[in-house]
Amino acid sequence: MATALLLTEVRLSTTDFLQMRRSSQISTEAGGTGRGGNIDIDAENIVILEESKINANAFEGAGGNINITTEGLFQSDNSDVTASSEFGVSGEVTITALFS
Repeated sequence: MATALLLTEVRLSTTDFLQMRRSSQISTEAGGTGRGGNIDIDAENIVILEESKINANAFEGAGGNINITTEGLFQSDNSDVTASSEFGVSGEVTITALFS
């Protein structure tokens, strides 16, 4: 039996702000037994609106981790930040923000 291990890392850093609107996505989703990759975001301010998503999810493997460092995080109720797994261990979402 073969084991799938694909790991994707997304690193995003800006001295300005990150604005996600109109169903925008930053994603490292994995199917099968693959592990969701990690997402690291460092931005002065982050705005997540209008059904936008930051996902580090998996199906059977472990969910990835999401680390967000920002001065301000503003998220609408219909937008998501998730690090989950349907049948495996969920990842962690860590947000370090002065204002959220």
